Amino acid sequence: MAWLKRNLFFVLGMAAGMILTGYCAYVFFFVDLSKNVDLDKDYADNASQYDALRTNTRVPYPSEENIQHAREDQTQVKAVVDELHKTFVPFPAPPPLDAKGFSEYLENTIFDLRTKATNAEVGVPDDFAYGFTDLRGKLNPPLENIPLWMQQLAEIKTLCDILYHAKINSLISLRRVPVSTSNDSIVTVNDLLSARIAPTPFGTATPYKMEFKCFSRELAAVLDGLARSSNFISVKNIVVKPAGPRTIDQPGSVAAVLAGDQPVPPGDAPVRRPRETPAQYEAEMRQYNMKAMNYQRAMEAWAAKVASGRAGLGLPVTVEREQLLYITLSVEVVKFK
Repeated sequence: MAWLKRNLFFVLGMAAGMILTGYCAYVFFFVDLSKNVDLDKDYADNASQYDALRTNTRVPYPSEENIQHAREDQTQVKAVVDELHKTFVPFPAPPPLDAKGFSEYLENTIFDLRTKATNAEVGVPDDFAYGFTDLRGKLNPPLENIPLWMQQLAEIKTLCDILYHAKINSLISLRRVPVSTSNDSIVTVNDLLSARIAPTPFGTATPYKMEFKCFSRELAAVLDGLARSSNFISVKNIVVKPAGPRTIDQPGSVAAVLAGDQPVPPGDAPVRRPRETPAQYEAEMRQYNMKAMNYQRAMEAWAAKVASGRAGLGLPVTVEREQLLYITLSVEVVKFK
């Protein structure tokens, strides 16, 4: 103990020296050596790439000929993209608007679409908002969503113009996707489409779902209008169902009386109600589809009886008569970069 007191500075100096020696050993063996390992690995990778280039073992080998082929392919791809831009005209850029300006623009657009529907003799439900029910009258909509909503309004106007030009009977619903999961929560069930705006190699694809009633001729006109549109609109799915009873003969005619009572139609397809789960809605749709199939069979049998009765009475027999259809059409509007 007395020796430590007499040689205190010597002992402290030895301890500090040992600590510094250990730190230097750590830096050298663990830090510097690990850096050397990384450098050796990089060197080995570069050496292997150099050997592949030097021995022409790389496929395809980056020779002047192959580089020229790659440039030609790039030129062809650019030509295809430019041709797509010429064929499918992009939607015009929406004007910059604030919250008040967007609310006024939305109301004016809805009014214009309803006016066009009236002029085209297309029926629409009362207070139909074309997918924007929850945004009507909203005082402070998120400003960052306004350009995307404006883009959706431009696309919806294009889709409605095609439907109106085809002279469909009535537009039941038009559903859109939210532009943001946090700021654009669609509450109204008939406006909500459970999908998302998907990226594509050329831009983005925005899905929409439309439900309307028309005859087969108008349905053909709708599909033709989508195909001829100057915008890129892709049909993803179409469901066709009978919208009501098929009129074969007047219920009070002699042939109808001889055939018996006309089958009762199942009515309109069910519409998903608020707070209704997808499983409940699917169960209702299955029941409706079963009723529609049974009604179709019953109508075919009843029509055969009517035709037989008319033939027995010496009356003209109706071979086929047009039936109103309930159409569910899913499309995607593709916007190029």
